[in-house]
Amino acid sequence: ALVSTRAAKANSFKLQLSSDITTDRLKRAMLAKNEIQRVALVADSRGRLIVAEPGSLLFCSGIPAVNTRYVQNASHKPLNRAQMCILGSSTLKFNIVGMQLCKNNERHLVVWGSSEACVVVLSTQFDKVEKTIDLCFDLEPHECETDYLIKCQWLPGSQTIVAVACGPFVKFFDVKCTENESRSHASICYSLAYEAMLRDIAFVPSGNADCLPVERNRKLYRAGAKHNLVRMYLLL
Repeated sequence: ALVSTRAAKANSFKLQLSSDITTDRLKRAMLAKNEIQRVALVADSRGRLIVAEPGSLLFCSGIPAVNTRYVQNASHKPLNRAQMCILGSSTLKFNIVGMQLCKNNERHLVVWGSSEACVVVLSTQFDKVEKTIDLCFDLEPHECETDYLIKCQWLPGSQTIVAVACGPFVKFFDVKCTENESRSHASICYSLAYEAMLRDIAFVPSGNADCLPVERNRKLYRAGAKHNLVRMYLLL
């Protein structure tokens, strides 16, 4: 059975999408209408946490926060914000809908909003953003009926290639190929058939996915292999 170790007070984190109440309500309505799940919390293999707050990333150390060795009745003593072992924070240019850490390099984090996305490189101390690479794709932010960002996902076995799933298409970005080290353009685009709309996406490794993928003839291959690295599954 699962047992609660510690809890945080309801106002310890600012989890609303926007500091403006009207904007926050509109964004929540857009997410609900398009059945988009929000991802506001991620953790690395060392127990460090990243929390999505309005237009910013909050970095916390999760292990000390749940250390209850010298705390009596810890489950009945919720933590406030000052007790959450905050390491630092960094601001972004948009309100965050979701984020995902790269399994092959946990300093790489992809972050997305309702119509924009970027890859950030975290510091070795996991307390701030050292570099931001904007992912450039054609998406009208006000056309949420047909054009909306569903989620971003790292390709299995890669620490540089990101898939951006939107309603009418899926685009692949290799952040090694950046423009002025701050912008990345899609190298591959898979467009859906007319009037088809994407609801979710998943990638399944094909064979050994330890090698980094490379782009060749508009497909993703394993380095030194002739077959595709991953299979892409689309839920329409």
